[in-house]
Amino acid sequence: MFSFENIRRYFFEFTLFAIFTFSSMDIVLNVNLFGFNFRLAFLLLVILVGVLGVLKLRDLVSLKFFFPLYLVMLTGFVILNLLFVPNSVLISRGLFHALTLVLYTVFLVLIANYQVNIQRIILLYIISFVVNSVWGILQLWMFYNFGIQLFMAQPGRINGFTYEPSYFVTYLTPGLVLSLFYMLGKIFTSNGSKTTSMFLYSLPFSLTLGVTLFSTSKLIFVSLVLLIGALVFLILIIIVSGLGKRLKSNFKLSPFVKNLLISTLTTVVVFATIPAGMNISKIVSLVTGVSYSGIDYSQVTEKLYKSEQIENTSLNPRLEGMKYMLKIFSESPIIGRSLGGIAAYSFLKNEGFPPRNNEDAKRYESANVFLEILAGTGIFGFLLFMSFIVVLSVESLKKFIALFNSGQVFQGMILIGLLLGFLIQLALLAINQNILRIYVWLHVAVLILFLTQKNILGSEQEYSRLEVNSRRENNMS
Repeated sequence: MFSFENIRRYFFEFTLFAIFTFSSMDIVLNVNLFGFNFRLAFLLLVILVGVLGVLKLRDLVSLKFFFPLYLVMLTGFVILNLLFVPNSVLISRGLFHALTLVLYTVFLVLIANYQVNIQRIILLYIISFVVNSVWGILQLWMFYNFGIQLFMAQPGRINGFTYEPSYFVTYLTPGLVLSLFYMLGKIFTSNGSKTTSMFLYSLPFSLTLGVTLFSTSKLIFVSLVLLIGALVFLILIIIVSGLGKRLKSNFKLSPFVKNLLISTLTTVVVFATIPAGMNISKIVSLVTGVSYSGIDYSQVTEKLYKSEQIENTSLNPRLEGMKYMLKIFSESPIIGRSLGGIAAYSFLKNEGFPPRNNEDAKRYESANVFLEILAGTGIFGFLLFMSFIVVLSVESLKKFIALFNSGQVFQGMILIGLLLGFLIQLALLAINQNILRIYVWLHVAVLILFLTQKNILGSEQEYSRLEVNSRRENNMS
């Protein structure tokens, strides 16, 4: 029970789950040093990378590392960005961004060479979104019943522990997509699931969808449109490639209808529970006759959408920021100023003097990660990063088709959920935030973990056999 392998496995899973859960926390559990925010999730990731590096040191020295093409592309992009750091107006910021990307890349390389129980990692990842979704629901209930703002950045709007609702939606989107495909996989393949099991399979999607919709962020509409478009595209792939025949061969109408009804009922119950919980004070007032002290949701949202809070997050400022990024790129299309140097250079151009610290530069951060990469690393850096995305997507689609053809429909659904979650989140990042968000790279890590596992079925016996074989190979070498 307390063997080295078990301790190593539990440490990895516990630490990774903590990083998953804390990854969205912008306004709590972080320390500001020299103008840079060090979040708890980031510090835990540094520890995890250190431990994994020590465990894999022997493989690294003997050059036994698996280094797929998509990681080669990403490494080239990271090295190029490092070379451009001296061009940054604020060297400290450029170097911090570059070293952060190095950390993420080393983490992905280590992850690609690490065998885990992937089904358990997927569950831990989904549960981390459930935890943050439940917190979002509590924010709603506390505000609309008692007027208490639990770390709410704007009254009446869910933001979890992020800076604002749009950040929360961007964080939740991969969890929403993954939990949807996890649920769909169970609906299609679980022929003998108990009602309670199917309810639990459906609950994460219902919670994340409900919280996302009640966030009042405009990004949710973009996210849902992209998700619907991705579903249509996936259906076309399944039809054209002939995968529909494999899905049909495993299809049984009676369990499917039962599972679908349970999932639908779960979603309806969750959607009814969220607004009901927001009106607990009103319900208690009607029953007891005590005066109502809560806040009316419709009045708050109506006032909110008429206020400058919504207008200030409109499309126009973001479009202006995108045009400015293109202007910076046109000044030097080959030699970039590094990802961390773009905001500092924008500050210099607008203010007429260089930024004194990172806080000054942050005021001019881009709202489009792709244009920021284009301006920061030049055309070659941009092509390397896009190649990373394309190659990773192609590898994922190839494995998805292989899984379907081999009858592993549920595993295929998880993989396509991971891929679509990654691509949709990238699309959201095109109009919000930056590429250094830790939850972006955590999602990529889970996707790569899934792609590189020798066993994706999740059986403890098979996992243990792989661990023993791996140790034997290392001892023989």
